[in-house]
Amino acid sequence: MKTALYNKKGVFISEYKSISELARHLELRVSNVSRSIKRGWLIRDAYYAKVFTDTYKEKIPVSKYRLGKEVRCFRMVRGKFKFDSKFKNIIAAADFVKMNHRTLTRKIKKSKLVEYRNKTYLFRFIDKENLTNHVPNHEVHKATGINFGQSKVPIKLIDKDNNEIICESVADAVRKYNMNRVAILHVLAGRQKRTSGFRVKRILDDEK
Repeated sequence: MKTALYNKKGVFISEYKSISELARHLELRVSNVSRSIKRGWLIRDAYYAKVFTDTYKEKIPVSKYRLGKEVRCFRMVRGKFKFDSKFKNIIAAADFVKMNHRTLTRKIKKSKLVEYRNKTYLFRFIDKENLTNHVPNHEVHKATGINFGQSKVPIKLIDKDNNEIICESVADAVRKYNMNRVAILHVLAGRQKRTSGFRVKRILDDEK
């Protein structure tokens, strides 16, 4: 099946006898090129390809091609997510972490963390209505179990001898005992048992 290659602006470049020949020319897998043609994705961030038609040499409207949503990557540093990089589509993001793009898509939709080279990442789809480089607290809670709404709740620290220390809030415990704020939230969320040798529990209204 004859295939035509275009630049980013939709201007015809050259013609190939088949998708396989185009894939060899671009040094890519046939399946990747075929998928890009079907879904209208950029190839190597520089080209479009289209199956042969009688008008294949005409300039094609680039707006017809769906590039997919932009993906942004956030890396976990000391319990917080910091913006790391952005990708034009899910394919590029999946290549970054050496993962199948369908698997990464499922992880993004479920707000699942991605482990790669001893680092923890959170990927998000970005659309025109949401261009922020910030991860909302509800997504952090969904991915990690950390509920930042508990930061202002009174807590008690319980040591190995079951002695209790009352703190007005998580910030109060961090300030007085030089504890890690995110680690405290992890304990409250049940993701770890202790931090700095203490168990942490939220003080309920009936305990005040």
